Amino acid sequence: MPMELRKRLVQVGAPKVDTAPAKKKKAEKKAEKKENSGGDEVKAESSGGKKGKLSVGSAFPAVKLEDQDGKEVDLNKVAEASGFVLFVYPRASTPGCTKQACGFRDNHQKIVDAGYQVFGISSDKPKSQMTFKTKQNLPYSLLADPTMSTLKALGVAKMPKSAIRSHFIVGKGGVIEDIKIQISPGDSVAEATAFVTEKK
Repeated sequence: MPMELRKRLVQVGAPKVDTAPAKKKKAEKKAEKKENSGGDEVKAESSGGKKGKLSVGSAFPAVKLEDQDGKEVDLNKVAEASGFVLFVYPRASTPGCTKQACGFRDNHQKIVDAGYQVFGISSDKPKSQMTFKTKQNLPYSLLADPTMSTLKALGVAKMPKSAIRSHFIVGKGGVIEDIKIQISPGDSVAEATAFVTEKK
């Protein structure tokens, strides 16, 4: 084979594959997944796994936080008089969190009749909690944990500034009766409501 023809074949080589369509498709799927998650933060790292740091049958830790009005709420004192459901949401006024909060609003009376109070908690500041509570007409208090100290203690903190959607059910006396970590908004409401009403 002539040297000139051999050089020409080497220069042509294999055809170049265009990977742009595949990358674009992958990016579109990622964006769709984020949208379906309800707008909550999805890149944050969890400080505690799905099992969290507490267990059913153990005492609920000491928790004192300000609510939407800036008033201190001591959950241990609450437990002296009644049980409570504490639901955790990533960020106030986002779609998934609104669904969860409104679900507990709509089932609030059932839960209260079963002997439990309801509280929501996130890393939002009191002002954001007040806006959320007022806009959605929530009949229970929202606890503000901007330092994330309580969320970390519960094993549901998501760094840098969010939380794993969860709920904790604590009986009168302060003993944890049920824990659900990393749960959907609808399932959180349905399972917590069923748990307390079936115990009645």
